[in-house]
Amino acid sequence: MNIGNILWRLVVIAFGLLVALAGSAGMLIAAFGGRAFSSVEASRPFSAFLHVIDAVFLLVGLAGASLPVWLVAVLVGEALAWRRLVYYLATGAVSGGLAAVVPGAVPASHDLALSVATGLAAGLIYWAIAGRRAGAWGPEKPGSGAPSAPNDPTP
Repeated sequence: MNIGNILWRLVVIAFGLLVALAGSAGMLIAAFGGRAFSSVEASRPFSAFLHVIDAVFLLVGLAGASLPVWLVAVLVGEALAWRRLVYYLATGAVSGGLAAVVPGAVPASHDLALSVATGLAAGLIYWAIAGRRAGAWGPEKPGSGAPSAPNDPTP
């Protein structure tokens, strides 16, 4: 185990989590912004602004409620070198769904489908950045690299 590999892996994991959060945030703000500008209230700028503010509070609530689930999922994925997209989509959906039902984490006007969708988006983004190389900090597994040369080459 090389300390440089471990440190690099921690940087990649943190970056993956931040970009996944930003992607799900963009999805939430787009959904709430679309609701704000397509509603009758769009004629009142202050009301549209409140929809966007609602999206920001929703993002903070979802992030706070789903972060423990994501941290456990990342630790398990790294420890067991699980690199399957399905694993990260499932943990994203579960974390989004759990965040939607945690009392006080999200506003009452929030719907479960949007929360699960943002979790799925975060899972996909995280997998693309860090999850598909989970466990890369450890020693190379046999057969995972290039084929080795024979011990006794013949002329």
